[in-house]
Amino acid sequence: MASRKTNILLSILLILSLLGCGVLAYLWIDMSISYTYLQSDYEDTDRLIDLSTALLQEEWKELSESAIRSKLESYAATHPERKIVIEDATDENMLFFGGMLFEFESGRLLRIGE
Repeated sequence: MASRKTNILLSILLILSLLGCGVLAYLWIDMSISYTYLQSDYEDTDRLIDLSTALLQEEWKELSESAIRSKLESYAATHPERKIVIEDATDENMLFFGGMLFEFESGRLLRIGE
């Protein structure tokens, strides 16, 4: 009688263990797929940021530092909800606009970066 109860208990524990392993396997696969999609989204976003930066840099390459500063200040003023800060870097040929670096050479835009 005791061995029958032990067999039933062990069978139930085995079934529960298998179900638990199945749930863990499902969660692992689901997280792996989610991570892959997230990583792909980050890569797409990085490409778009690089493209946008290159286009902006090309469009503004002949503008003076004061003209660019004026454009950035105007944008920041029209979008106060974004709380964009414009600050001069320690190097006098650089400024940061919301964390984005604008580097100048001879008073003209040299590059835009991070």
